[in-house]
This record gives sequence, structure tokens and C-alpha cells, in this order.
Amino acid sequence: MQLPSNTRIAGKKTVGDWNTVRSDLNDLTNSLLWTTVFKDYFLTRLRDRYLNPIKSIKQGRRYSGEGFSIMTIICSLIEFLETTYQGTNYRYPKPFGAYEYSKSRQIFIDFLTKRDPFNTQFDLHENRVAEIVKESQYPLDERWLDNQQVCDLLIISKRLLQSYRDEKKIPFSQINHKIYYKASDIQKFLKKNYKPVIGY
Repeated sequence: MQLPSNTRIAGKKTVGDWNTVRSDLNDLTNSLLWTTVFKDYFLTRLRDRYLNPIKSIKQGRRYSGEGFSIMTIICSLIEFLETTYQGTNYRYPKPFGAYEYSKSRQIFIDFLTKRDPFNTQFDLHENRVAEIVKESQYPLDERWLDNQQVCDLLIISKRLLQSYRDEKKIPFSQINHKIYYKASDIQKFLKKNYKPVIGY
């Protein structure tokens, strides 16, 4: 669906303004035009639709759901940044062309796994698990893992791991302030919480 030409898309800039300037952007050597368009459309849209609303919500300080509202805007911001980078547009219910999409899932995956600095963090878990396996020269049953290694393997926070210890769900050994877990106990914990799918 084409938006009416008087629809504002970035500050006072409209769809009509964008359609007028868009064809001139084919000239990649016109750095002045590209700089102007970047400022007038991209930065203005970024500021007005995402950054200013987050700032406004934070200034309210009512503590009644602001975090959820801010997260919603951040998710929309991620989608905006990644689709701008890819040059794609949202089209519902089904995309018609190569530069259109109808589902956001892959957009988020691409942003978190391909864009700095997020890509290094989301690859970290996979690399850390490989390191843990490589570091050990002992059979799995004889391995001792520290807090961070168990958190990496289970993809959980240290606080959740602490609650597992407090609830006696995972055995551990403590020397001074350092805590260790038998890898075989972590395996048992995983097997105990295994939920098979019927008919799988």
C-alpha cells in the first residue's frame, strides 16, 4: 500500500519530498546530496521516532511499565536499523520483491549476529562452549566447571545458577569463595529436566 504523498516520514519531510529526492540519489558521487538526505531523513527519523520517545519515557519516571515501552521502541529501532542497512521494506502479508520482507525474525537474527558490536557477543556462547570442551583433558565425568563455564553451557545468569544451588537442584563444591560443579552433575541436571515431545 502506497502512503499518501503528504504523509510525514521524517520531521516535516513527506513521502512526496522523498519521492522527489530519491531518483537523484542514483548519483553516488553527489556527496552533498547524500549528506543532506542522511541528515534530513535518516537522522531525523532516528531521533523523532526512536531516541526522543525513549528519552521522553525515561523522564516521566512513573515506574509503571516504562521498561516494557522502551524495549518495544528498541525492538522497532533494531528493525529500522537492520532494514535500512539491508535496503529492505516491510510488506504484509507476503513480500512481492527481493527487497521486501514480511517476518521480522530473520531481521533480528541478522542484526544481532552480523552487526558490531552485537555479533561478537552472540558468537561468544558458541565459542565459549568450544573452549570449555577443548580446555579439559579429562573425561566428562571427571571434569570440574566453574560458575562462568556452567552459565555459558546452560545459557543462564549467575543469579539463576545461585538459585539452583540454594534450591539444591545442582550439587557443588566450594573452596573459599570459588564454586565448582562436576560436569556429570550438570549432565544429570539436564537429563532430569528433559521434556520429550510426544510423537517426535
